Amino acid sequence: MPKNPPISPVQSAARVPLTVFASSFLLFLCGVLILVFFRGFIALLGLVIIVLSMIDVSSLLTLKITLHSTLSDKGVFIKYGFTRRVDDFLPFDEIQNMRIKQSWLGKKLGYGSVILLGKRFGVSIQYIEYPEKYLQEIQSSLLASTNTQPTPHT
Repeated sequence: MPKNPPISPVQSAARVPLTVFASSFLLFLCGVLILVFFRGFIALLGLVIIVLSMIDVSSLLTLKITLHSTLSDKGVFIKYGFTRRVDDFLPFDEIQNMRIKQSWLGKKLGYGSVILLGKRFGVSIQYIEYPEKYLQEIQSSLLASTNTQPTPHT
């Protein structure tokens, strides 16, 4: 699999919305309340919750800053990350299955993950805004390039 295949970009639509930070913010607030109103071991748990929420925010912020997904006439090109850089290309002719994964909160706030499974490997584009719209764009590009479409599962 080539690292940088020759592609002619068609569109780029994957974006990480600010609403993905809502659960981390709620955890942070719970941790602060526990830390303020309790003492001893329970307060220590509040501090642990605060630290975990900050780790979650940092990973989501990294994804928001670095996510680049381009649909081309040949496939899907995905890049994200600083230290553990993901740089994948999944050709349309190798895609066997596509699906959307959303939590309850993700459905309410309009974000989720698009999972593309290929013959040799799969790609997950996490926490993107309007995953249904992005999956439709992938399917449209796939139809335009191959005139066949894998079965989407949601």
